[in-house]
Amino acid sequence: MVSTLFTVAALFAVILMGCSSAAILWAISVWLRGSGTRSEHVFAAAGLLGFALLLAARWLESPMLSAASVLLWGWVVLPVILLPPFVAWGVATRAWRRFSPAAESRSRLGLGDESVQLPAGASLRVVEGDLLRQPVDVIVNPWNRNIIPWWLLLPQGVSGAIRRRAGLEPFRHVARAGPIPLGGAVATGAGRLPYKAIIHVAGIGLSWRASRRSIQDSTRNALAKAAELGASSVAMPLIGAGTGGVRPAEVEAWMSQAVRESAFSGEVLIVRYRGEG
Repeated sequence: MVSTLFTVAALFAVILMGCSSAAILWAISVWLRGSGTRSEHVFAAAGLLGFALLLAARWLESPMLSAASVLLWGWVVLPVILLPPFVAWGVATRAWRRFSPAAESRSRLGLGDESVQLPAGASLRVVEGDLLRQPVDVIVNPWNRNIIPWWLLLPQGVSGAIRRRAGLEPFRHVARAGPIPLGGAVATGAGRLPYKAIIHVAGIGLSWRASRRSIQDSTRNALAKAAELGASSVAMPLIGAGTGGVRPAEVEAWMSQAVRESAFSGEVLIVRYRGEG
């Protein structure tokens, strides 16, 4: 009985240790890169390492690998050991983004409120204002992978505004679609809003962070879905610039590039949020 309780307690301690270590590394990764993909890998690696240490402690029965040692190594030493390479890699990444030859062109891409004519006959405009007041056929909601039930979430930003003004109907409908691939898009009704549809995109991963790929895939798939619906105009926010943790200027540039590469033949508005008053 005592041995069983010890095993359960040790397992619980290691799980806490793994979560703590992963949370530290995840926060560092998000801060340095603004990407969810690496963060998910960190969570998985920390969890596997924690269980591996637990098994080693049980099988080897070594004092150095006791539950307390495992907790100490995983909770304190492991993040300290892995911190320097994370910081060095992050600093190098940030420096490359800032000083690389492509940085200047990235900062200019997609900026400004002027209309841009696209080869397919579509137009792209970057405007400031309220997404839910744009005169378009459909709007885009920056959603998630649709794995956690919507009623357990407290939507913020654009999703929160849509929930307050459109009602719960769009979220009930998107829940029926099941899990959405990262960067995928699902169309639902617009509830109380005066649009033909709302297109929900999975712009953030399971770690609640966005990446260049998830943002651009979300943009392309949203436009493809709008074309399927016969929409002639689409308004979308800066996908991944809020909860996703990516800088707005980068999001704007990546989305603008994706719009230019798409085959959508209507009007596209990228809306920078500006509160009223």
